[in-house]
Amino acid sequence: MDAILFSVNPRMANVDDAILHLDKHDELYWEVGFPIKHDKFIYPILGYMHLCGKQVEYIAKIKKIIPFSPRHYEDKKLSKMVKPDIWLRGWKENLDKCRQHPWKHAIVMTQIDSFSYNTYRFEKYEGGFVRRPPQNYIRILSPKA
Repeated sequence: MDAILFSVNPRMANVDDAILHLDKHDELYWEVGFPIKHDKFIYPILGYMHLCGKQVEYIAKIKKIIPFSPRHYEDKKLSKMVKPDIWLRGWKENLDKCRQHPWKHAIVMTQIDSFSYNTYRFEKYEGGFVRRPPQNYIRILSPKA
């Protein structure tokens, strides 16, 4: 299965909020501020979530990756299905100027689980090991069980 490694800034999005949302909804849209070559993957894929300043702490099942749209927050029906309420409030109040952030894509997740793993033990898809936390995303191989 295809896999990516990407960093999560806990000051921008709380993973626990995302997990609670997925307990009651089928999908979560997780925005990222970098472009993703989403047509290069065969879905579903796995997303390994590196917490800034730490290591990988979560794994997500990714249904698809789509271009970002403010509609994800502003469409009353869609937003309730794909965003935690606290994220919607943050957008409405423009906390930390979140609406001005250069969002590029939404990673459509259907599941997030704890998965503690040393980021530097991941092998890159094109060879070699991860040498530093991703600034955007890195295509990787899933660790062998």
